[in-house]
Amino acid sequence: MTRTILVSGARGFIGAATVRRLAAIPETTVVALSRSRPDGPPDRNVHWVEASLEDLGPSHWRAAGWTKFDAVIHLAAFTPKSAATRDSAQEIIAANIIGLQTLLTSFLSLSKFSLSRVGPASRDPLIIPDGPIQIRSGWEASF
Repeated sequence: MTRTILVSGARGFIGAATVRRLAAIPETTVVALSRSRPDGPPDRNVHWVEASLEDLGPSHWRAAGWTKFDAVIHLAAFTPKSAATRDSAQEIIAANIIGLQTLLTSFLSLSKFSLSRVGPASRDPLIIPDGPIQIRSGWEASF
């Protein structure tokens, strides 16, 4: 049985390595989410979806024909590249918090979505105000 795994942040250092490792596993299809595709020949087990997290919506999955993911590995994050951007709270919040919420909300078009192991090692509840995501604890969410 083929597994389909979504990796966000697929062009980053960790994301690219994760995509390569997953694509080498037999019967695994990787959906790589990034702002742009890498140069070079495509891997037959990797399918790219080009979108920024801030602009991601259900139409991206429908247009690409994806209706089910067996796993989602969220690695997209804003990491400051210079001292000038280190204190840019708005960019950090947009990419790291709102970006995750947008990613999760984009799955609403899929038939059934459930999520476990959300967040860091803390068991504190994750709060996403005014969103369609029902948070049960820091480790579980469902639509």
